[in-house]
Amino acid sequence: MDGLYFLVPTLLVIFVSFLIVRAAAIALMMTGMDRKRAVFQALSAFSGTGFTTKEAESIVNHPERRRIVSWLMILGNAGIVTVIITATSSLVTSEGYQLSISLSESKLTEKGFRVLGIERGKNWIPIPKAKEMIQEGDRNVVYGPIEVLRALFREE
Repeated sequence: MDGLYFLVPTLLVIFVSFLIVRAAAIALMMTGMDRKRAVFQALSAFSGTGFTTKEAESIVNHPERRRIVSWLMILGNAGIVTVIITATSSLVTSEGYQLSISLSESKLTEKGFRVLGIERGKNWIPIPKAKEMIQEGDRNVVYGPIEVLRALFREE
């Protein structure tokens, strides 16, 4: 099921990208460019792969075509960024668990965790010492394998 969080948005971005390239090709055809060249130029601009000098001149020297291709370049980069953000955010998990012991008693470091900080009310304790007591309401930021953390709380 976790793979769907990455797959569905990625497929959606691909579909929207296809529609954008198709619309841009139609817009380029409306400026007088033949269909074959318009589709190739739209795809080239959207993907950032570039095109030949002679064909580039037919874009650069025509204000409407230049505007269309400029938007394609921007939207193409935005699509790539969207896919990257979707991919990385689907790999991150955020879950809360309640601890009522000191960091040394929790033995998180022995289990492969690094405590990055404690958010206590409006205060932030960066890289807390092992003797630091975890208080009720604290939010602990840890880095480590989520499966081990889940298992740790099943034991208590």
